[in-house]
Amino acid sequence: MPLPPDVHLIPSTLRGPQQPVNSYLLTTGAGAVLIDPAADCTPDKLPVRPAAILITHLQEENVAGCCHFPGVPVYVPAGAEYLCAGEAAYRKLITPWEPPWDWEARGNFRGHLAGARNERPPQQPLSIAGVLRDGDEIFGLQVLATPGHGKHALTYLARSEGKQLAFCGDLMCGDGMLWNWFDCDWDYGLQSGQRALLDSAGRLLSLQPEVICAAHGPVVAEACDALARLCERLEKALEAFVAGTEPVPINFADRESAARGWREISPRLHQWKAGNCAALLSASGSALLIDDGLCYWEPLPQRAAHHRSVIEELKRALAITRIETVIITHYHGDHTENIPDLVALEGAQVLALDIVAEPVEHPERFNLAAPLPWYGTAHNKVKDDRRVAAAIRVRWHEYDLEVIHLSGQTY
Repeated sequence: MPLPPDVHLIPSTLRGPQQPVNSYLLTTGAGAVLIDPAADCTPDKLPVRPAAILITHLQEENVAGCCHFPGVPVYVPAGAEYLCAGEAAYRKLITPWEPPWDWEARGNFRGHLAGARNERPPQQPLSIAGVLRDGDEIFGLQVLATPGHGKHALTYLARSEGKQLAFCGDLMCGDGMLWNWFDCDWDYGLQSGQRALLDSAGRLLSLQPEVICAAHGPVVAEACDALARLCERLEKALEAFVAGTEPVPINFADRESAARGWREISPRLHQWKAGNCAALLSASGSALLIDDGLCYWEPLPQRAAHHRSVIEELKRALAITRIETVIITHYHGDHTENIPDLVALEGAQVLALDIVAEPVEHPERFNLAAPLPWYGTAHNKVKDDRRVAAAIRVRWHEYDLEVIHLSGQTY
């Protein structure tokens, strides 16, 4: 749609992940402001030199063009200052899960999500003139907090030719869509980021903007209709997570195993109650474990001693002669933590699906949430003995096991 003469969309020709980014120049009575300059937004593409640069949310692709405007003050959302220190400083924020190991945090840590980099700071430090908060006014623009696609994201509201324009970053893309879902993931699956986005979209909708100028996608003329569609779609996607409507798990009453702390699924299949481990027994007295993560969040010496005692009790109570094999279902540390100790204790062979084995053996090569090192464990990787492809069948004693790739919580 045609923009008012005091608003210029500077299109980007960049391609690739998170590209292209829309940059906007708005001329106000107090001077021109540049919003979210893309990496190829240069002075020669602007009709006037900006008096200030405003950032809707601090991601590398939205601030990359700031370097082309030395001396122009840059303003970013309050709370995002730590990202301005650049990529090298950002990486230092990624630390293992620390005691008291409160799982209620669900991965919502400053600078990372359970060890995975879930933000995109600039490669080099970004010098800023100040920060902006909800309710501020700058160069005649009203500042509205609209978190969701970023924890501290802002929308800038301006009037031009009698219409209210909203420069909303990644709050919306196109007609009631999202640029991506991942940037709203603050807490590893509890949807608080997506719920915040829904609240922000509703708040912006209540102000009845007429034009949406987003960081990605086309300028949207029917802003209220598009925002209403976004709210409706988010409500539908999140309805299973609304308080009081959570689906009830299909469970059955526990049958106590002869081994303390285990439940008996069937006479030859037993499951550890307080963590992620199951034991399959053969008629010959051997056992196979599926995962070995007891989720005993105590200091490392206590963890190791607890694991040894649990394995000894399992073997004694169920007359297991040896645990021969352990199969890894996925790379999360709470499923793999005790496997190196199991290998040392039992000489167990480690088997994994091929695409699971690589991030388990080389977690440093992947940007994945909740890998083994993040749990602050005694071991940072698990070496596999056998990798298998999806759909293969594995014979173990009298059992015919089929390995099926079922991505979902992890790929």
